[in-house]
Amino acid sequence: MKKVAQFLLLVSLLVTGCVNNNKESSIVINNANVSQLQMINAYLMDTEMTIQQINNVKIGVIDFNIDFSSPNLNIMNSDLRKLEIESDRGDYHGTSVVSLLSAERSGVDSYNGLLPGANIYFYGMQDLNIESLVNCLEEAIEDNVDVINISLSTYKDSPTLKSIIEKAAKKGIIIIASAGNNSTDTLTYPSSYPSVISVGALDETYDLLSSSNYNDHTDVVAPGYSAKTLNEMVVLNATSEATVYVTCLTILLKARHPKYSTEQVKEEIKSNSTSFATNWNGKIRKVYLIDFRKTLDL
Repeated sequence: MKKVAQFLLLVSLLVTGCVNNNKESSIVINNANVSQLQMINAYLMDTEMTIQQINNVKIGVIDFNIDFSSPNLNIMNSDLRKLEIESDRGDYHGTSVVSLLSAERSGVDSYNGLLPGANIYFYGMQDLNIESLVNCLEEAIEDNVDVINISLSTYKDSPTLKSIIEKAAKKGIIIIASAGNNSTDTLTYPSSYPSVISVGALDETYDLLSSSNYNDHTDVVAPGYSAKTLNEMVVLNATSEATVYVTCLTILLKARHPKYSTEQVKEEIKSNSTSFATNWNGKIRKVYLIDFRKTLDL
């Protein structure tokens, strides 16, 4: 009789949605890019947070071309702009960046991102120039985002760009930006500003990707080789891809510790990374590879 009662209780819980309620269950990182996730110790990691908890962090992405009509992407400010932001670029880089970070499977596409269902505020650049980047940063600041992913860079150190980055930092906004993809140690921006987390990229052999930029301002590295994304529109790679992994880790850390500053987040991520010497175009460089489980103590 006791076993029968336990069985009936379990059935009752299942019927009322108290067990395995998808909206209430914690997010497990289970993206198609298995080897990349294994490299950063994130594959099949239970975040121990629901999507509702993760969405307490307001996530901004500044990029090019995105398909706002995709049912797999939760773009929160799509009603404020056209369905597609057009530029002279012939790809959907923004769609790939956002889908790797947050796509949720639908009847159209079964692809899941790192944090499926996360809400994204997208700021589309019309052109790859300082003015467009600054305008996007201004919008993100006005929207009070907590974290901004910038999977692009420029070699121009503009006083206007530096000023808006400092404004974001004073508001507690954490910015993660790619170091760039030109095989150089020349400084790029905004990644080289002190208040920004700068990201380089590794290949599948744990060497720095030959195309990745790397300099004294590069804080951490992550995988940057051939990530599968939504609809396989673009195979995301290099520091654009690597930046998304670091942004994901930042979001999870910020969700656990809402009052953490950029300095605290950067310190937590870097101090819990795995450091080692690696080859980069015939040179030896020390890198810090992010580690999800160690950083989040999971």
